[in-house]
Amino acid sequence: MKTFLSVILLMLCMVARAADDQAKQKNELPASALEILEGAETLILVSVDFRKEERDETKFFHGFQTLGEIEVKNAAERKELLAALRKGVEENQDTGAKCFVPRHGIRATFKGKSVDLVICFECMWVYVYESDQKRRILMTSDSPQPVFDKLLKAAKVPLAPKPGEEKK
Repeated sequence: MKTFLSVILLMLCMVARAADDQAKQKNELPASALEILEGAETLILVSVDFRKEERDETKFFHGFQTLGEIEVKNAAERKELLAALRKGVEENQDTGAKCFVPRHGIRATFKGKSVDLVICFECMWVYVYESDQKRRILMTSDSPQPVFDKLLKAAKVPLAPKPGEEKK
C-alpha cells in the first residue's frame, strides 16, 4: 500500500510539471503521432486499471495493469475512434485536473514506428509515447469515452471503475 501511495504522489508531481510544460505547447497531437494513428497497420485499444494493487507483472501498459485489449480492424470503427479522439483534444484547450487515473489506451504501429496514448478521461490528460519515449502530454474532454467504452464492451473487455466508484 505504501508503494502504491508513493507511485500516486510521484504521478501527481509529474502531472503538475507537465501542466507547466503544456502551457508552452499547442494542444494537438504531434504530426508524427497522427501519421502513425491514421496509417496504422495495427491499432489496439487497451483497457487499463489505474488502481490495481495486486498486479500481474506481465500485463502492463506504461505502468498501468491491462484488463484487456482489442485490435480494431474494422475501418469504420477505426475512423470513429480516431475522430472521437481528435474531437476530444480539440474541445479541451485548457482544462486538466491535477491527477492521472487512466482507464484507456491506444497502441498503433506503422512502418516500424509506434505510438502509444495513455488516456484519462476523468482528469482530461493524454500521455503520448512515440517508440516508448514520452513525447507529449495533451488535454482532452471526456466526449471520446463512450466510443472507447462501446468498442471495449462489444469485445467483452472489462473496464476499470471510474475513480470514486471502486469497490471497497
